[in-house]
Amino acid sequence: MSIKLCILVGYLRSFKADRATKQGIWFGAFGCAVFYLTAFFVDVFRCKPVKAAWNPTIKGKCMSYAVFPWATGIFNMISDFYILVLLLPPIWRMNMSLAQCLGMGLIIGLGIS
Repeated sequence: MSIKLCILVGYLRSFKADRATKQGIWFGAFGCAVFYLTAFFVDVFRCKPVKAAWNPTIKGKCMSYAVFPWATGIFNMISDFYILVLLLPPIWRMNMSLAQCLGMGLIIGLGIS
């Protein structure tokens, strides 16, 4: 969460963003913060009592953990793609030639893989 928030705040500081881009940055920051904080608390409090999560000798009731890695993995992929695509409009608005804009877009596109 902290890395993604740092990247988004860096976008605010690095680029002269218009209103729509700023809203997109804040939307991404809010979405990441909500998801990761929720995932943290779900992970910590998935068992009742909480000690049953790490001590198998304690009897307790735990929710299924099978879907948790899938949910976080899918959200990570979507948020990474969102953060990369969010950077493209400010690059296209820069005072550069078409070849330079395409080059910058390709460099950022390398981050997708």
